Amino acid sequence: MKLPGALPPLAGRAGAAVRALYLALLALTLAALATGGFMSARDYFVTTPNNLSFGLVTGTGSTTAPNPRQVRIYMATSDAARRSGILKDDIVLAVNGTRVPADAGEHVIGRLTGATRGDVATVVTRSLDGTVRTHRLPRQAGAWSAEIPGTGLNGWQRSALLFGSDHLKLALSMAAAILLYLRRRRDPVALLFGTAFLTFCLMSGSAFWFWHAIGLDNARHVVSILFYSTLLTALSAFPDGRFTSRWTSALALVGGPSVFLLWFAGWQWRLVTGTQLAIYSTIILLASVVALVLRYRRLPVGPERQQIKWAVFGIAGAILIMTSAWLLSVAGVFFVPGQGAAGFVGSILVSTISWSLIPLGLLVSLLRYRLYDADAAISRSAAYTFLTILLVAGFAVAKKGLEIAGEQYFDGAAGAISGGLAAAAAAILIAPMHRKVADWTEQRFQKALIRMRDGLPELVGDLRETARLGELADTVLERIGDGVRATRAALVVDGQAVARRGGMGETPISLPLQREDGSQFGAILLGPRPDGSLYGKLERQALDEVTRPVARAVRIVRERETAAEAHAAEMAALKARLAALEDRLGEVPLAAE
Repeated sequence: MKLPGALPPLAGRAGAAVRALYLALLALTLAALATGGFMSARDYFVTTPNNLSFGLVTGTGSTTAPNPRQVRIYMATSDAARRSGILKDDIVLAVNGTRVPADAGEHVIGRLTGATRGDVATVVTRSLDGTVRTHRLPRQAGAWSAEIPGTGLNGWQRSALLFGSDHLKLALSMAAAILLYLRRRRDPVALLFGTAFLTFCLMSGSAFWFWHAIGLDNARHVVSILFYSTLLTALSAFPDGRFTSRWTSALALVGGPSVFLLWFAGWQWRLVTGTQLAIYSTIILLASVVALVLRYRRLPVGPERQQIKWAVFGIAGAILIMTSAWLLSVAGVFFVPGQGAAGFVGSILVSTISWSLIPLGLLVSLLRYRLYDADAAISRSAAYTFLTILLVAGFAVAKKGLEIAGEQYFDGAAGAISGGLAAAAAAILIAPMHRKVADWTEQRFQKALIRMRDGLPELVGDLRETARLGELADTVLERIGDGVRATRAALVVDGQAVARRGGMGETPISLPLQREDGSQFGAILLGPRPDGSLYGKLERQALDEVTRPVARAVRIVRERETAAEAHAAEMAALKARLAALEDRLGEVPLAAE
């Protein structure tokens, strides 16, 4: 079967139809988020405090409940509610004698608990085994300001964190989808990514209320298939819309439909579990990322290569953050579920930050904004990630070793202080480890910049003894241009350009060449990078470091050449005088013997 080699162009009527569908999807998403945002805010800040007053946190929908649209118990927060026999995933059947409809949302429960008169609410539930129980729940004074078990936060802090993190991801995704349409509406890859961001919003917890209100709860699952399909296709054709190999083309065409078929098999016939589907979907996405990396390795240096760097950086950054958080959780250092604010808040922040990296990386890439900052961003992120992993591993090993030593030699007495000693050992190692990791990542991801910063001073120190000014200037501009990716460069001495690189044009960066007394005698002029952006902090620091040795080398070469020119002029004058003297001697007749 002949597979397509590229995405079709968005031209003519076909392009107009695609853009109309995109705008329709955008309008649907805005409507869903407006409705869902209102109901979500009502849930977090009206329903939740009403339910907490009687020791309950509820949720709508559950894969384990008999009816996934019914309201279930998510958590019993008071001792009285737990003693009454309320269990997680119990279905709420009635409150204060009022039956709860099978398709009601938890807002109904919040309204009924909020309308409770007196200090006791009567709640009827049905457990997963079919047991029906009646619970008399006393009102809890100050429950909204009391700590919720396992979170380390009180009610309003928990609601604010969950609502804020959910809607921050949605706002970023919507902004990305709108910006891609405004800036790249004729780019099929940009619109595919925009569609993925919109469908991500439509499968969110906030949009759940929209689908629930119109009776299409399972629409979120169908939308998730569209999310995977568009994301896979966009990654396979990134960044120019071409499929570079048969297997990337097949991945784009087969990956999404296969995820849909597995989801349908799991939903309709229970042949596939949700975990198995998640694992398969992750493998397919990782295959797309691998294809992107392979394409990157085959590309020459240029904008497309930098675009892929940013895309991979966003996706890989999300994966690395989640992996690091998992390692910290396993080591018992941080993000431990059910152990206070660190675990609860940390898990929310990891989810928010990791997703945010994906649209941010793709936005920078597709809009070609500051493409050449990718190396610095990747270098720093990799350094912090590797450092975190090393510290966690060191802490875990040290803690376990101290626990074993305590059990063997001190009858377990060291167990209580093993965590503190392990943390102290990790703190002692952090400085040398940070320096080594930072050096390695710089050498790996910023080779040209490090080569300029570390190698140019030594090189000009050698050249100043033998090279001419033009040769020295050409070498300096070549190293600096490669190091910071300058499109244009010139070295000016006493108002005259002694060397140029990249032709004529704007050179907004000027690095002054100064004498020992601070007076300026020249400058290195640099143009922008290929994407039109100017240099980042690390590049400016590196340029500042090389300017002084370059100025010294230029000054020495000028002095040497000036001295050589003066010496040559003296020698020429001397030769001329000798020649004139020889001529005069030749005119004088020899005396007679």
